[in-house]
Amino acid sequence: SASLQRPGATESARSQALAQVRQLSDAQELAVLTFDRSLRTLVSFTDWKATPPSDRTALVEGRLNTWKPGWNGTHTASALMGAAETLMETGTGAEPQVRQLVLISDLQEGSHLESLQSYEWPKGVELVLEPVVVRPAGNAGLQLITEENSATPASNAVVRVRVSNTAD
Repeated sequence: SASLQRPGATESARSQALAQVRQLSDAQELAVLTFDRSLRTLVSFTDWKATPPSDRTALVEGRLNTWKPGWNGTHTASALMGAAETLMETGTGAEPQVRQLVLISDLQEGSHLESLQSYEWPKGVELVLEPVVVRPAGNAGLQLITEENSATPASNAVVRVRVSNTAD
């Protein structure tokens, strides 16, 4: 979301993702997903397995360097549910596997977490939160205000917006 466009936030998120990659053994699997209103795959499990272990960090780093946060709102609950389902589709062995979903986010207000309340979280999937912290932590949002009877404002109409700020 736009909040990750603050100075230092994108770099912090990339750095935290690469730190996660460097902790993995050659036998472990990884996928990297990004989200705002929708979930997108940056590195799939197939990409990861097809890449020699010595080149995997470079693969993720290259893909992360092409990623930029957008201006859309964030639907964190939908992203978590989609990522959990993707995670559950991996692994074919009979042995129980440890499945970990790592969320790297600044968890800004308005990230739409409500639908998680009715979601049955998959058994065996652990959620790990890695907060992106940057200073200053403030954020602002704009919302277009239109007349109730008008879906599109007239060309000579005054454009009004609502500005909301975080406390800091």
